[in-house]
Amino acid sequence: MTDLPSLVHQALSRSTLFRGLSPRQAEVVARSTEPVFVPAGSPLAEQDRPGPHCALIISGEASVERNGYMVGRLGEGDFFCLSGAATLVAEDACLLLIAADDAFRGLVEAIPAFAGIVLAAGGEICAVHPRIGRETVV
Repeated sequence: MTDLPSLVHQALSRSTLFRGLSPRQAEVVARSTEPVFVPAGSPLAEQDRPGPHCALIISGEASVERNGYMVGRLGEGDFFCLSGAATLVAEDACLLLIAADDAFRGLVEAIPAFAGIVLAAGGEICAVHPRIGRETVV
C-alpha cells in the first residue's frame, strides 16, 4: 500500500496547477495542507455556499452540478476552490488535500509560480481539469 506522502506527491505531479512546481515547492504545498477523507455520496462543496478552502483530489472522483444538472467530473489530480458556483458530490470515496484560507494565502505568498497560475484563472478561483484541458468554476 502506498503511504500518504507518496500519494500527495503523485497527485501534485498529475495536477495541471502543480506539475510545474520544483520538488521544494511541492514539499511546501504538501506541508501546508491537510488530508481529508470524504465518503462516497457526500458533498465536497455546495452551490451558493462558498467555503474557506481549496482542495486537490488525491484519489476518487466527484460530480460537478449546477442548478441540479451535472456539468462535469473531477478526479485524481484535479484542484478546486469553493466559490459557491457549483455542488461537488463524491462519486466514490475521495481523499482530498485541503488548504484552508490561511494556508492557501501562505502558498500564494511562498510560491510565486503558483500564485500566477491561480490568479491567471480569473477573478474566481476555478478547478483545472487536466483530462479535458479547461477550467471549471466550482
